[in-house]
Amino acid sequence: MKIASTFMLWFIVFLTACISIFFLRFAEVADRTSEFRIHDQLATKLLLIDQAKDLAIWFGGICVVFGILMWVYMMVYTHRLTGPIFKMQKALEKAIHNRSLPDKKLKFRKTDAFHELAELFNQFVETCCESKKKD
Repeated sequence: MKIASTFMLWFIVFLTACISIFFLRFAEVADRTSEFRIHDQLATKLLLIDQAKDLAIWFGGICVVFGILMWVYMMVYTHRLTGPIFKMQKALEKAIHNRSLPDKKLKFRKTDAFHELAELFNQFVETCCESKKKD
């Protein structure tokens, strides 16, 4: 959850920066028209409004694409973390229900986290099997 909230915070900062740049630029150009004649001011402001619509569409599209990319990245990243935990949980539940140690080694995908934990788990199972054979 901490990672997701960090990414959402950065997305909000990015979105705020884009909106701020957009409105500051619009206000700056609109202020320059105060010296023009009224007809030229109206024409310039109409052009600014049209340009603002185009920029809003582009900024909005960029923000949506950025949000989707962040969502996809978060899904992949969280699956790399939760997948191994889920596998280990299932292996332990199966061992509890069968009242026996797992017969095959626990393996994670190459991109998953917690490979050291899987190795320790497998060593623990081997040690338990060896001590069970000695008894």
